[in-house]
Amino acid sequence: MDFIRNVISELGQYLIAPFIEPQMWWVIGPVFLVMIVLALYFATHETEKIGWNTALTNSAVLVFVGIDLIRNVFNYTNPADFNNFFDNPYKLLVIFIIMLEGLLLSYSAFRHALPEKLMFFIASPLVINVQVYVLIVLVYLRVDPTRYTIFAALLLFAILLFAFWFLSRIIRKNRALKENGIVESFAVHTSGPENSVENNNVTTAS
Repeated sequence: MDFIRNVISELGQYLIAPFIEPQMWWVIGPVFLVMIVLALYFATHETEKIGWNTALTNSAVLVFVGIDLIRNVFNYTNPADFNNFFDNPYKLLVIFIIMLEGLLLSYSAFRHALPEKLMFFIASPLVINVQVYVLIVLVYLRVDPTRYTIFAALLLFAILLFAFWFLSRIIRKNRALKENGIVESFAVHTSGPENSVENNNVTTAS
């Protein structure tokens, strides 16, 4: 029970983090805006899918964000000091692991080294951006990762996955209704002249 409580508590910290540290918005704002736009795009164009080039770009994001977060840790004190790296070893280790993941995924996407479905999933915007967000929270709030961090991140991923799935369902349903409306309208217009001719023939015959 304590485990679940601690995971939910850490998840709550992720959700309120931008309001505790408003500077985060400068980083997470564009990240989530792009993620939402891409989710809307693929929900609208459901026959399309992420490509190798997009997987490469998404993977590179982990490296670039990692570099910026290392800079942020370096600037924990004023003036900046290399000792900040030694004072935050676990945080720095997690950043390096994520950056290494970004490099390996970028290489895999460039060389097409992994199966397509696996690559497109692990390099999808949602998977990449959840990792980015958790890292940003840890660095900007100056908290160390705990054994609950990964479970809270997985829970956040599940919540966002459900939210985007629900959103895509609404978009597809609305599009289907519009398409059916257009088809019905077209059918009415095309059947109109035929009905008029038949009515005229009946009137003439009588």
